[in-house]
Amino acid sequence: SVSDIPGAEATLGPDNDLPFTPELSASVGASYILRISGFKLTPRLDISYTSEQYFDAANTEEVAQSDAETITNFSLRFADEEDTWNIVAGVENLTDETYAVAGNSSLTTGSGYAEVIYTRPRSYYLNATYNF
Repeated sequence: SVSDIPGAEATLGPDNDLPFTPELSASVGASYILRISGFKLTPRLDISYTSEQYFDAANTEEVAQSDAETITNFSLRFADEEDTWNIVAGVENLTDETYAVAGNSSLTTGSGYAEVIYTRPRSYYLNATYNF
């Protein structure tokens, strides 16, 4: 047993939460096609919510997502009526939230480290597609 090893601590217990399993997560997306003079313009809004969660089986607070997060993405699609071509411009992480998306630690070992990976800041993109 771990308790028999000098200097070792048990990090897992029966009450630990599973990693990457928030109590609540939800997402919703909405779009609407506007037809304008033989073209289609489609704005789209996506919102996702994730409650607090742990990133490791030991439920290490130092590397957990300690707050609930709501992320908003927006895009605007412009296309011809037959969808032969389209151009999509968008923004991901519209509100420029900074939050943890993954983490790892080994605080009970000799190396004693904790690392957290954070989301990307607000980013923009532009895609063009032509179907032939």
